[in-house]
Amino acid sequence: MKYLIGNHKMNLSEAELKSYFKSLKKIAKNSSNFVGVCVPYVYLPLANKMCKNTKIHYGAQNMFYEKNGAFTGEISADMLKDFNTEMVIIGHSERRNIFKETDELVNKKVLSALANNLKPIICVGETKDERENKQTNKVLKTQIKKALANVEAQSLNQIIFAYEPVWAIGTGVSATVEVAEKTIKFIKEIIAKMYDLQDLNKIIVLYGGSLNEKNGFELLSQSHIDGGLIGGASLKTEKFEKIINIKI
Repeated sequence: MKYLIGNHKMNLSEAELKSYFKSLKKIAKNSSNFVGVCVPYVYLPLANKMCKNTKIHYGAQNMFYEKNGAFTGEISADMLKDFNTEMVIIGHSERRNIFKETDELVNKKVLSALANNLKPIICVGETKDERENKQTNKVLKTQIKKALANVEAQSLNQIIFAYEPVWAIGTGVSATVEVAEKTIKFIKEIIAKMYDLQDLNKIIVLYGGSLNEKNGFELLSQSHIDGGLIGGASLKTEKFEKIINIKI
């Protein structure tokens, strides 16, 4: 089973999403893969309504770590749970780069998500400059260790990780299959070492840098790539369907 999760970012209208879910419901029904979509906050009620009794999993794209309080514009885990939200993206590169989220903030969100039975999708990845300066492994190690600070070993089975090379997101330029596979294996090895795990297959890591219907087969065929966190290619069900239906 592969985990194929669409990240809609700030896209689609209510009418478009209604049509989208109607189509995706049929596609997911016939798939043996984990099919999910992370929608903007305002569409969680719609997702709750339209994904009920289907094979579509849905989640949010962010959350705040406090239970409540004077945090204008923020959304808590409890608010997400009001709409039966299952998962939440944390530490996406756009949150880190545009909104200046730190590793420490990512960790607080991870701990809050786990405490509230939400499945965090923890994103890590390096910038173009960091890759060119051969800092990839150092950056990933730091991001992972800080994101997992005070996270107990028994919580690992609730977590999905996503490798998102910043230089590949939204650019249409994907990492080569070799780079994606090697880097995701490295991510798994870091986590395994932290928790003294012997089986890398128990750690779920997705690839999230411009995976689409054209490069999906090659990427998803790799032994350490457990699926994709898919941006632009998830916005049209015709494209998303081609990825969901890839036979490995």
